[in-house]
Amino acid sequence: MFSESFTGEPPPMGSLLGKVLKVTWIDARTWANCWVVEDEIEQFYLREIVSRGCVIKETQEAIYLMQSESEDEYSNLIGIPKGCIKDIKEIHD
Repeated sequence: MFSESFTGEPPPMGSLLGKVLKVTWIDARTWANCWVVEDEIEQFYLREIVSRGCVIKETQEAIYLMQSESEDEYSNLIGIPKGCIKDIKEIHD
């Protein structure tokens, strides 16, 4: 399931495999190893991230992008939970 703030119509399951995409998504953040007072919490925010790559796997929960490939290996992989995705655009050469 895609984020409630997803723009447009979510693509059908399996339709993204092999496509080169620009994915806009909201990343989780942590503020570990620090003490904060309650007023400082108001300044916390999540970041919008843009990732680009070819879809090599898709599940109900996530899509997996790779940036580079060789004859039999992939590099720079990222799995993005669909619940964090705000927008998907296909990149055309």
